[in-house]
Amino acid sequence: MSIVGLLWLQVLIPVLTNTYISSFVPSDYVVLAIIGTSTWLGWSYIKPLISEVTELRKEKIEGVKFKRNYTLFEGMLNKSPQIDTTFDKNQEIVFGNPTSNLEIVVVTNPFCGHCKPVHKQVDEILHKYNDSVKIRIRFNINTEDKNGNAVKVISRLLELYNNNKQKECLEAMGEIYEDGNVDLWLKKWGEINNSDYFLSELEREKEWCKNNAINFTPEILINGRSFPKEYNRSDLIFFIEELEENSQTIMSKI
Repeated sequence: MSIVGLLWLQVLIPVLTNTYISSFVPSDYVVLAIIGTSTWLGWSYIKPLISEVTELRKEKIEGVKFKRNYTLFEGMLNKSPQIDTTFDKNQEIVFGNPTSNLEIVVVTNPFCGHCKPVHKQVDEILHKYNDSVKIRIRFNINTEDKNGNAVKVISRLLELYNNNKQKECLEAMGEIYEDGNVDLWLKKWGEINNSDYFLSELEREKEWCKNNAINFTPEILINGRSFPKEYNRSDLIFFIEELEENSQTIMSKI
């Protein structure tokens, strides 16, 4: 508005001071009228768009504040039934702090396209809250094909993890989710000599998924409760601190 006001002031100064108005020819008035009309029409068109964008931005900010309200998130989370996620003497992959009261179970499949962004979320959470959260990686794959790519890859991941190579396991997992090229992945990370060694673990995880009606991947469980469908999975990282604090409070009361 200030710029428009200055432009109009520049137009009025010659008119009021009679500086060069006498030198105008009819075509100049036509050009001036066209410029003025175009400016007015352009501003009339742009102004509502600016107002709409500003209003949408305000609504987006309010929506984000509403969505990231932990009390609302917790209420949605607690509506889900509690699932027992514990295994005895298992070989499954656990990242983060194994003694943390906040447990996140990620049910996944390296060859599921929808699991790729979830694995990136796991990386982000571990990078920021490694000491505050325990993340279990539980696989839901077809175990009948013992020579299938899924069995080969996951068995190798389990072997890396159980050989105290957590860092390498996380890196290898990131690569298979990111690229998905099994041949190149196996060439770099190698194949397990005896895939039957971890097959019982994969079958047990598959059976657990079946018993708890987890038929699709990815699935995220927070202390045994399903991540609310009303939220995007990428929103999880915004609630880690409150979830961990709340988990500690609950455990202290037990």
